[in-house]
Amino acid sequence: MEQTTLTATERQPGKFREKGFIPGVIYGGDVATTKSVKFEYGPLQKMISKHGSNARVDIDFNDTVKSGFIKEIQRDALSKRIIHVDIQVVSKDQEVKLNIPILYANEDQLTDRRLQLMIYKPTAEVEGTMASIPETIRIDVGAMEAGESVTAETIAQGQQVKITDKEDTLYAAVIHQPVELPPEEEETAQEEATEAESE
Repeated sequence: MEQTTLTATERQPGKFREKGFIPGVIYGGDVATTKSVKFEYGPLQKMISKHGSNARVDIDFNDTVKSGFIKEIQRDALSKRIIHVDIQVVSKDQEVKLNIPILYANEDQLTDRRLQLMIYKPTAEVEGTMASIPETIRIDVGAMEAGESVTAETIAQGQQVKITDKEDTLYAAVIHQPVELPPEEEETAQEEATEAESE
């Protein structure tokens, strides 16, 4: 499982404004008390964009590397820029709950059959040890038919970690692609619909 290392530098609690850095805290595990830290904005933003808001991460703090995951991200209401991040430190064998992305494989095979995948929930909440939770959940949708769906129950069948979402939680469903009429036919259909309404 790919994991990213971020460098955390201790800072004084309270208001923080330093160009190029984002304030945050680390806590849990062998961190005795919550530590106020700062992270370089560029690597932090890149990591979140690639791995999501619950990303696993190694923290290099005071020349010691600790494993953990992003617990909470605060963003500016207008710009959506990250303004604070909380990271929880855990051991590899510690039980945790995480929301991890769902990767739908072979979606192009649906397109070839004039079908499409409607995604309702892009992540699933799972529970397990830090070491056992995968980076993503991969679901092969290539052979699915219209009307079939992906639920927590179907995901759980092929996973080694526990899915904590309700069994009937709907993540995605396969539907027929909408039929696109040529412009002249669409215009005729609209005229016929208007005439039918006026009768």
